[in-house]
Amino acid sequence: MQTESSTPPGTLTGVMYSDSGGMTVRDDFFIWLSPDAIVETFYYPEEPPKGVGWHEQFEKENVPISAEQWADVEQVVLELYPLMKPKPEPRIDLWSSLGRWLGGVKDEVSSSSITLIWDTEEGEQRIKYSSPNDKRISTLVALLKELADPIGREIPRYDP
Repeated sequence: MQTESSTPPGTLTGVMYSDSGGMTVRDDFFIWLSPDAIVETFYYPEEPPKGVGWHEQFEKENVPISAEQWADVEQVVLELYPLMKPKPEPRIDLWSSLGRWLGGVKDEVSSSSITLIWDTEEGEQRIKYSSPNDKRISTLVALLKELADPIGREIPRYDP
């Protein structure tokens, strides 16, 4: 169990970010990034190529990235890290599960999650965090979306 600290638990070796748009069409996005590559991503392109429908989801695996691209992502993650709080493991809510099983409908809402992968003295640790309430999260998301779907997005920059 990690204690709250502004010092990361080790060396950052990966970032996983997902954003589920819930009931919003074409708003789902996932990326798993390592210092060398996009390990895996899926997204709906903002500007689909000719002949590709707006409903088609793109997937990519093992796409190399430059050291500069990783450094940009790593810098924003490390700036945000002191504001991040580890998410507790989800508890199973018997009544909600039973309600869904019996046919109840629960509206989906937009949600995002960040999992950071650390190389620590104990080995690899994957820790899921709540998105911090900070403008720099939009910088991180824009960087990640631009890596997955490079269209020349304007990357917002905010001072720490």
